[in-house]
Amino acid sequence: MQPKIQLSDFSEDYLPFQFEGFWKKGYCFLRIVIKDGKVLCLCCQLPDYTGTSITNAVESVFEHAVLKLEDEKTEDGKPVVTYHEQFPLFKSLLLGEEKHKLQRRKDLTAYVLANLVWVEHYPPEIGIREAGSFAKVIFTDSGEPIWNYISIDTLESEFDEPNLFSINYEELQEWPTRKA
Repeated sequence: MQPKIQLSDFSEDYLPFQFEGFWKKGYCFLRIVIKDGKVLCLCCQLPDYTGTSITNAVESVFEHAVLKLEDEKTEDGKPVVTYHEQFPLFKSLLLGEEKHKLQRRKDLTAYVLANLVWVEHYPPEIGIREAGSFAKVIFTDSGEPIWNYISIDTLESEFDEPNLFSINYEELQEWPTRKA
C-alpha cells in the first residue's frame, strides 16, 4: 500500500540551484511554490552560463528539485513533505532502510508529477528568442518532457498569484558570486 503524501504550503527561490549536467555540475534559478498540494516550479536559464542548458537537463533539474523538497522545512520548522503510511518501521526493517527511502522518493516523485506545473524560462537575450521565452513542460508517463511555449500574459492569467513569474534579472546576473 502506497503512503499518503502531504505537501505543506511552501515557497523558496534557489540561486543558483545545482543539478547534474552532462559533463559537470549544472546551475539554474529555481523557484518552487507549493500551495494546496499543487507544485509550481519556475526554472530559469542563467545569464553567462556555459554548462548544460535547463532544456537539455530538465529531467535532472526535476529530480534534484524532488530531492531538495525531501529535506525542506516550512517557516514554522515542519517538514514540507509528510508521509502517512502504515507500519513505516516495519517497512524499513522488511525492505531495508535504503530501499524504503528509495521507495518513498519514487512515491514522492509520482505525487509531484501528478500535481506539477513546470515552467521553463529563458530571460530576454538568452536562448534562441531575443525577447525570451516561457514554456510549460509536461512529463509523459514514460518521463519524456514536452514543451508548450506560452506567453507570459497567458501564463499569468492561469494563476491567481501576483509576481509568481517575476524574476529579478539583476540578481540572476550575479549568480556566479553566490554559493550553491
